Amino acid sequence: MRCNILGVFCMVGLLFLAACAQEYTFEQGFKDMRKIDEKYSINFHREKLNGTMVKMELVNEVLRDLEELEQKVKKKQGTEVQDVLDLITVRKKMIESQRYWILAKQIGPQGVTRDGFTCADALEVREATLYYAQSWQYAIDAQRLLDEILARNLASWEFIGTDREKPEFYRSKLDYIAEDIRFNIINMRETCKIVL
Repeated sequence: MRCNILGVFCMVGLLFLAACAQEYTFEQGFKDMRKIDEKYSINFHREKLNGTMVKMELVNEVLRDLEELEQKVKKKQGTEVQDVLDLITVRKKMIESQRYWILAKQIGPQGVTRDGFTCADALEVREATLYYAQSWQYAIDAQRLLDEILARNLASWEFIGTDREKPEFYRSKLDYIAEDIRFNIINMRETCKIVL
């Protein structure tokens, strides 16, 4: 009888140790995400729109690696797994925001009505406006979700940063993008009678 009770306690103890060993922390998730950054020589903390950004030719590869990491993390256990999954979502949104900002900028000056335009530029203005709007939305969504992570997981502060130590992405000039979108919509409607 004693052997059976001792055996049960040993099994329970081993199960407890195994469960603790599989706990996936925010720190581990952040470090796994940073490995992707290192692979492509990019930096979560230094990127911002119209500043240091992921090169367009790397965007799909980085997003693919983040998707793979996301699938691996979904199989992990721990109280911080959801925060890691949200962090990966933030990272993907940051990169998508950069993608659409670059696409808008590639259209050139004829995609923005702020400094003069002709109605002949309507297609370029429409396309740039859509790209800017997507970039803006991804950026806002990334910032909001990152703020949620910081609000509910104090351990994340050390890795993400707070106040002045927050990622540069928070310093992206989203108001300027929103103004370009607004100017494009108003100018095309009032001058060219085109609704974007």
